[in-house]
Amino acid sequence: MPLEVPGPALTGGPAKHGNRMLATARAQELHAGVRDGLAQVRKSLQRAEPFHPRTSTREFVFYEYFEALLLPRLLDRMRSIAPNIRFKIEKSLDELPVEEAARGTVDGIITVRLEQPEPKGLELEVLCVDRYVGLIRRGHPAAPRRAVRRRR
Repeated sequence: MPLEVPGPALTGGPAKHGNRMLATARAQELHAGVRDGLAQVRKSLQRAEPFHPRTSTREFVFYEYFEALLLPRLLDRMRSIAPNIRFKIEKSLDELPVEEAARGTVDGIITVRLEQPEPKGLELEVLCVDRYVGLIRRGHPAAPRRAVRRRR
């Protein structure tokens, strides 16, 4: 069965420069979507790689808030059981690699929240709920008239 190549209506026609083929403007527009679609097909067809902590080089991204909360204990533990796993700290919620996680190039993200809707292919799990408190001296002009007692 002969291979049919998309015609000019799809790609904008062939573009040549001497003996070289060049991507048309339409082909360049299609590139990102086709690349992502093929990556998803590849990911669907490949078998899940078994996880071997001692040799794994997976990457996990933390929003900086969790750097102080989780990272010290986690790093101590991971040094012995998974020494090659990488942790990256992002200072901005806008820089979290959510799309990369959806494509599988980043293995996980720990953050306070997602600014954008959760992409398809990712699962979200709440790891902890934090409570913020404020401290103020007694008699401060902004202090409430009635004392607020700490709940235990």
